[in-house]
Amino acid sequence: IDVGSWIRKNLVPGGFLIITTVLSETNVITQTPLSLLEMWTQANGSKMFSASVWDIEHSNIIFHDKSTNIYTMFLQKRSSTVNTLSCKWKSNKKRIPTSIQDESPAFDETWIDYERRILDAATVALSAYEQKEGILTKDNIEWAAKALQAHGFVIIPNLFKSKNQA
Repeated sequence: IDVGSWIRKNLVPGGFLIITTVLSETNVITQTPLSLLEMWTQANGSKMFSASVWDIEHSNIIFHDKSTNIYTMFLQKRSSTVNTLSCKWKSNKKRIPTSIQDESPAFDETWIDYERRILDAATVALSAYEQKEGILTKDNIEWAAKALQAHGFVIIPNLFKSKNQA
């Protein structure tokens, strides 16, 4: 079983992943969340932590024991993903014009970051219970209504059981 595929498939959108790793003594330099993810990916031989699926820029090291060189980090799965293949102009390099920015003029972001921010705001991340039962909690109904009013759409992934589920 490919661990990366299993995690992507089974962790609910918006869910948190806690990763703990022990580094060998040759890697005693101070690590960043990105360098830890790169090392973990190389060790497992797969591109498991794609920025399209994981909120890498907001990942954090939450524990580091210098005596044993144990690192624990926190990573959040995005609540939804942006289809960058159909919108090649939405890259990490191109900035959105200030004329259409909906934040303060000092707020500067790329098209892809803008798209992700809007999708995150319009997505209701369901708990495992809500997905299993096919229902929304009162709080998530309110969240969905607010997203619909603010953005004109709401995304509720995995609300209904697929045809393959009993």
